[in-house]
Amino acid sequence: MDFNPVKGAKRPKVESNEGKTSALGDHRARVLLDAPDPTTLKGKRDRALLSVLLYHGLRREELCQLKVRDIHARRGVLHLRIHGKGNKLRYLPLHAGSAERIHAYLEVAGHGEIPNAPLFQPARRKNSIGVDRRWRLQDRARVCSYRTRHTGFWCAQSSCNSGDKRARA
Repeated sequence: MDFNPVKGAKRPKVESNEGKTSALGDHRARVLLDAPDPTTLKGKRDRALLSVLLYHGLRREELCQLKVRDIHARRGVLHLRIHGKGNKLRYLPLHAGSAERIHAYLEVAGHGEIPNAPLFQPARRKNSIGVDRRWRLQDRARVCSYRTRHTGFWCAQSSCNSGDKRARA
């Protein structure tokens, strides 16, 4: 053969299943979860909030829209009712660690019996916390929203205990 018929043709880019945003490693996720002081109301709130973000991979806006009524049992299993983008409604089984932290927070906060109350409230005022105010927690830890969301996906797939090499520190 005197000529190469594919000479000059470019190969298409190979799409990998791994995104550009890496997940937090197990150690960093646990350090972030345990950072707030568990003896104060604000610390209990922040621990519950971070556990919901990390274990469930929610978007910031989805987290801020959660109400007390959005935690309910379906077929005997606690679920979070998530109001997502485009008015999509989805149900996620509530991770046992998140359930424990939310229960501890609501017990101290005192608004657990008010169904329409925002799930996460400021420690002093009785209205919901804005998206940007809540997100400062993660800014202090230099963690972006996509990274916690990605960590939530890996936690769901690997139960955060398998030492998955794709989850980077």
